[in-house]
Amino acid sequence: MLKFIKAHTDKYKIAEEEYRVLPILEEMGREFSEEIGDRKIELIFDIDKNLPAVLYGDSFRIRQIVTSLMKNAIAYTQEGYIRLLVKVYPLSEDGATEVYVSVRDTGSGINEREIHTLFRQNIFKKYNSVNKDQGLYGAQRLAQKMGGEIHVKSEAGKGSEFWFSIRQGVADPAMAASVRLSDENRIPRVSSKFANSYREEALMLLINAYRLSYIPYDILQDVGMTVDYIFTDPESYQEAGQEMTKLVRKRKDICILQNPFSEYEKPEGVTIEDRPFFSLNFCRFLNHEEEIAPDVEMMRAAAKA
Repeated sequence: MLKFIKAHTDKYKIAEEEYRVLPILEEMGREFSEEIGDRKIELIFDIDKNLPAVLYGDSFRIRQIVTSLMKNAIAYTQEGYIRLLVKVYPLSEDGATEVYVSVRDTGSGINEREIHTLFRQNIFKKYNSVNKDQGLYGAQRLAQKMGGEIHVKSEAGKGSEFWFSIRQGVADPAMAASVRLSDENRIPRVSSKFANSYREEALMLLINAYRLSYIPYDILQDVGMTVDYIFTDPESYQEAGQEMTKLVRKRKDICILQNPFSEYEKPEGVTIEDRPFFSLNFCRFLNHEEEIAPDVEMMRAAAKA
């Protein structure tokens, strides 16, 4: 097993353990969705399909860094999107991989003069809105202890992007999430109808990554052919649900993407998946795998702790 140098300086101690990334991301996605609330912000998770099933390192510290960057984006974005990108690079000879993480938003942005003070302790408090250990200053300290560095590019009024890379060990190199083909090895045919263009964009990232066959909904409707799966949201399903049932092979293969904390009447016979939609719940839906229902009240309590 790959060994890392442990840091014992003050409170920033770095641990070593095996961990699965995708369940952690799913839990974080629910927390961020609740924090965004009713604002017109689409939360997009763009997760590399080649992400190994099990990594080795400090998942708690990485989660702290990502949470700080995401909370910063949520605090200064009122509409548009916030995109969390996770990419991995091929294994090195010692069995490690470079994990690249980026958080991009369409928020208020930062001018060039202020960028240089972002990571200074107690100097620039505007973008360190929680406290010095949970904000950008603390995130930078943690990234540095793990051998990385947080970088930023931004322009006032045009959003921001923060990114870092951290080396992690690989305990299980198998893909964390994959699509199982049918017995005939036929590539699934997919369509979608969304009220929000960012949701369409997020879905296309997955369709292209897993090389599925996509047919635009308007074309599907015109020619009257059927597909294996339709992805939609509550607004679009309310408008065209009856029509969708005629365009998909099985009603359960209509997937409605919902805000996990929204309250609306859930239709019978279709599949409900929580946003953000990414490799884990995408593959789970296509593979007809059961999800262990989360304890929403416990999630809310943890998010507020």
